[in-house]
Amino acid sequence: MLKKYEGRKVAGFIAAVCSVFIIFFLLLLHFMNQRVKVIDVSDCDRSTGEVVFQIEEVSTFYNYIFVGGYAYIPGEDIDESCIQVLMYDESKDMYYELPTETVKREDVTEDADDGYDYDYSGFRSAAYKSKLPENGRFVLLYQCNGRKILIQEEG
Repeated sequence: MLKKYEGRKVAGFIAAVCSVFIIFFLLLLHFMNQRVKVIDVSDCDRSTGEVVFQIEEVSTFYNYIFVGGYAYIPGEDIDESCIQVLMYDESKDMYYELPTETVKREDVTEDADDGYDYDYSGFRSAAYKSKLPENGRFVLLYQCNGRKILIQEEG
């Protein structure tokens, strides 16, 4: 004997399974985007002023800290994502890598007006304040065109 198809029960079951997968995916995405890890910068060159950069935004919202800006070397096109936001803890002499994403900044190319493409010189980063050192300072790691340059503001 055949059982009658119960569409509501099947739809409820499918909705429950999909909800579990969506929640799992969102949790995974959240924890991957909030990772802060120690990074070794011993193989990086130190900036000697050749990199034009500016950290334009440092703000906090609830338990997050946001950083944004741009960095480029005049006369070198930037064709790929290559800037990483770091935080330096002077008391431990450690660098922490923050999740960073590239921001397209056509205004930087327009302002430079030298015929080179700096559209991908922008960056934005967000991290939990509780995962960062209290008295740390922001540093940039510029990894473009085969170079690794650590950029620190003086002071």
